[in-house]
Amino acid sequence: MVFIKTGKTFVYGEFTSMNMKKLKGLGGLPHPPGWHEFAIEILREFSPTQLVGKLYSREGTTWLPVDPARATRYDWYESYTEGKPLHFDMAGSGLWRVLHFRDESDENGPYIAVALEHSPRSR
Repeated sequence: MVFIKTGKTFVYGEFTSMNMKKLKGLGGLPHPPGWHEFAIEILREFSPTQLVGKLYSREGTTWLPVDPARATRYDWYESYTEGKPLHFDMAGSGLWRVLHFRDESDENGPYIAVALEHSPRSR
């Protein structure tokens, strides 16, 4: 087996509003490893509680950058564009408030970047 070091740091989780979180129930059983639908590649960290990252979604067994043209297929993204508060429930770290999304691109093409701030409510 060959391991390739990428030098990239990822976090995993799911997007949720506080209302969705209340409906699901707080303090439930943790999800099994590999369950998460979204990953964020950390691009910049401004402090221990603020970061900007490149958003990925799981497509089968592959992780793909979320293309801005596909973002509207997610209910949570539509809710955010309507001005509703949104959080990223990061595995092992709790709730992070979504500050904003932004369309960006790199050598591989367009993607959605997300800015997060750790939410004191998750403590």
